[in-house]
Amino acid sequence: MLSLVMKTKDIRNGSLYFNLKRERVERVISNTFSKARVVTECHKKDQLAIPSTYLRKASKAEVTNYLTPPPKRGILSFLFGKGSRVPVPNKTLGSALS
Repeated sequence: MLSLVMKTKDIRNGSLYFNLKRERVERVISNTFSKARVVTECHKKDQLAIPSTYLRKASKAEVTNYLTPPPKRGILSFLFGKGSRVPVPNKTLGSALS
């Protein structure tokens, strides 16, 4: 049976691992931080030094999900997307003001 817990010497810079504590895929950007910790990031954000025991190799599905960019939102969905509704004038209020 394979061990899920990674040792720092087995972790490679640039590779993707699943962080068991944060429950997400992260890229190792430095495995020379210390003998027990590595530095990771998620999509070039949240750089953290974490114990290597928090990591396991990411599955193919997890890697694919991490590498798949989110769908792009067009200008119309930006302007008229969920939560950004343009107020429609109330006709009864408009006729009362005339």
